[in-house]
Amino acid sequence: MKKILCCMVVICLLAVFSTPVSGMTDMPISEDQAITIEINEYEFLQSLAQEDISSLRQAGYSEKEIESIKNFEEEYHNHILWINKTFTDSDLIRFGYTVEEIRKIRNYDGSPKSDADLAANLTLTQWCGSGNQKLMYNPGNNTTSITVYYSFQWKRIPFWQYTDRLAYTWGESFASTTNPQINLTYYGPLNSSWNTSVQANVISTDGGYFSLPMNGLTNQYVLNKGNGSVKLTKSGNVSQIPVYFCYAHRIIYPGEISVSIGVPGISINFGVSASFIDRLGNYRMYYQ
Repeated sequence: MKKILCCMVVICLLAVFSTPVSGMTDMPISEDQAITIEINEYEFLQSLAQEDISSLRQAGYSEKEIESIKNFEEEYHNHILWINKTFTDSDLIRFGYTVEEIRKIRNYDGSPKSDADLAANLTLTQWCGSGNQKLMYNPGNNTTSITVYYSFQWKRIPFWQYTDRLAYTWGESFASTTNPQINLTYYGPLNSSWNTSVQANVISTDGGYFSLPMNGLTNQYVLNKGNGSVKLTKSGNVSQIPVYFCYAHRIIYPGEISVSIGVPGISINFGVSASFIDRLGNYRMYYQ
């Protein structure tokens, strides 16, 4: 099995939406056909910790980062103890913990199984909606349009809480009618919450990214979910459009995650240092 080393957890989705090419036609793709992918934060770090030190050095990690990777279990234990101290049972239910998982937090035994069971999962989803929201060609104004929806959600509280990125791009020279934004929800202690929205950092007409701080008003407010939509249009009758979303979760230590959009075609590249940062889990999924 090929080993991939990086200091970000990245999940990516590529969808190709298509429509017939004659008359006033459309190809609705219902929400239950959404493309979804999930990745486990703890399992990623556990896999990384199994790499030998020379491989980690070759991948570009500093000695301090390698030490943190190799001793992540102690830091992770402190994370669970912080959750136990900070949040009530009803808080934890909002974060997605089950009753059994809450019991494990209250009676935390520090075992690897408990750590894995209590780890945060990230789910990334994109779809083009249903009903009146669909890929459509209008012969009256000779325009093809589509509204693409995107969302992410953390189940359970992430260990690493720095600043993440959600990047997007599309093909076929479509253009967005407005600057994309994403609505974010943070949960805090005692059933408190904080909602805000973030405008996209536009790199080009083909895409951009959102900066997603993992903490809200204070470090006790943790990012739980986000969602948004973007309407894309192009003159002419276009048979399909590829739309690509990637989420980068920063781990180990704080740092800027740079984003670049590939031209021509569609690709997204993340990097803190171009010498060693690459994508992890470049999951590409297609449907037409």
